[in-house]
Amino acid sequence: VTSTKLVLSDKSEISIEEEKSEINFGKTNGLIINNRDTLAISNTSKTESGEIVMNQLIVPYGRRSRVTLSDGTLVHVNSGSRLIFPNKFTADKREVFLSGEAFFEVKSETQRTFAVKLLKEKELSIVATGTKFNVNSYGNDDNVTTVLTEGEVQLIQRTGNGLFNKQQTTVMNPGELTEWSVSQKSVRRQLKVDTETYISWIEGLLIFNGETIENITSRLEKYYNTKIFLGENINKSYKLTGKLDLNDSIEETMENLSISASADFKKMEPKGYQIYK
Repeated sequence: VTSTKLVLSDKSEISIEEEKSEINFGKTNGLIINNRDTLAISNTSKTESGEIVMNQLIVPYGRRSRVTLSDGTLVHVNSGSRLIFPNKFTADKREVFLSGEAFFEVKSETQRTFAVKLLKEKELSIVATGTKFNVNSYGNDDNVTTVLTEGEVQLIQRTGNGLFNKQQTTVMNPGELTEWSVSQKSVRRQLKVDTETYISWIEGLLIFNGETIENITSRLEKYYNTKIFLGENINKSYKLTGKLDLNDSIEETMENLSISASADFKKMEPKGYQIYK
């Protein structure tokens, strides 16, 4: 497993070896990583040329991170994700860029909205003033899934340019999931859900309620940075309900999942596991 990497706006890189990391960009010109010494950083949001300077947090598979932004917003960044954000937000807006999955606890401000823009889909923004929501936007998935636990967010889709620019807004309320299709450029579905199922990963749990074993193993591959193969006799659409502790070893998790699926598992070489009957 490679380490978590923080690339600062001056292009310097910091490698973080811990499986779970905590990064804090305070309002003063300091950066604290895993409660260690404060590192001096620029407290400006723009260069002399007016260009906004950004940092980049890269969290590989098998790792998780939590970053406090300069405005006090807390972002939980999941495995296999990338978050781009400034040292300090500008006076008129708060804007970050995401690839992968993150849970946002946005610091409430009446004057500035908080926007999450997606690296794989430039036309879609998730905009809030102060709220808690989860965004799942992994690059190989056609869907962008947003789950709102508190407050209100707007999904804003912009199309066209110049005089022909259009904007379509979808408002979300607490307890709702909205699925946006990248290929269709539209909302695919919006429904009420049990939000705990979608945000339990920030507590190190994987909760599933009527989810297919194929989807469960796909999520586990990201958390543990491994491959999980389903044998020919395993029905990929077989649905399971339960809970897995992501703090357990991969062997413990595979054993618990196999028991739930009334199956066995074995380790594969050079890397991975197989569930079979």
